[in-house]
Amino acid sequence: MTRQQLFTRFAWGAFVVVTLVGSMLLLGCYPNRITIDVDIASFLDPNDRIAHYEAPPGTAEVDTDLAPIEMTIVGRDELRQAEQVDLEFEVSLDNLSGTGDGRFLVFLSDNAESVFTTPLVAQIDFALAPGVTSVGTAHVRGDARVLALFQQRQMWIGIRLHWAPQDGAALDGTYTITRLNARVISNLDLL
Repeated sequence: MTRQQLFTRFAWGAFVVVTLVGSMLLLGCYPNRITIDVDIASFLDPNDRIAHYEAPPGTAEVDTDLAPIEMTIVGRDELRQAEQVDLEFEVSLDNLSGTGDGRFLVFLSDNAESVFTTPLVAQIDFALAPGVTSVGTAHVRGDARVLALFQQRQMWIGIRLHWAPQDGAALDGTYTITRLNARVISNLDLL
């Protein structure tokens, strides 16, 4: 092997090593983002995702609170460096009878006892009419309190359904929680 060939091999080898080391250093120095999608609805009891509702005639307002749901995200240490949480909710109301208003409210807390007294995270309002199916959505950027809950990877979800009949007939129908998702953007330390 000639000196020229030896030098060329050495130069290519050095180039490859420098490129690999440089890439690793750059990955370790720049913010590396990871996106984690959390299907919050998967923590719900299936009987709570689709259920019947009824608000008798003559009542001013009726609140139905689902039992607080514990959500523990196991094995995702990346959430400890979460920088942003975007929440997305979708609910369908199939109203069979009665006219009035419906409301879907979401709360997040660090304990079950105070879940419905914490600040509201999302609200979807509905105008209900007989024989009409209504779909409502909400997209929310989590504030510092919600971000901290995702960083600790354990929280309680509170869902309140609010009914306000307006005519003499009962509000009667079925609600379906079709989407409760969180997209968490986190900083990932690769080195």
